[in-house]
Amino acid sequence: MFIDFVAIICYTGYAGEYYRKMYTMSGEITKSATRKVYYNDIDTTPGQSGSPIYDADRYVVGIHAYGEGSYGNSGTRITSSLFDFFHSFREE
Repeated sequence: MFIDFVAIICYTGYAGEYYRKMYTMSGEITKSATRKVYYNDIDTTPGQSGSPIYDADRYVVGIHAYGEGSYGNSGTRITSSLFDFFHSFREE
């Protein structure tokens, strides 16, 4: 299942300044592109790259990767080709 646009998302990861503690942040996607999603109002910090970006149904829609770009914080969007790549590692 691929979601074209999700307004409210969350991501969970280990913030670098908080030793060994996992945090979940939530907010809105402010812009969506073919391969990226942007979220200006969600605070991110070094150490959280690679964290999943997911919706209220816990479908992963992206991977947090970038902080403070020209459009704010952003992540790599899960496209069908990226999903297929991840799925190729699944054991049958």
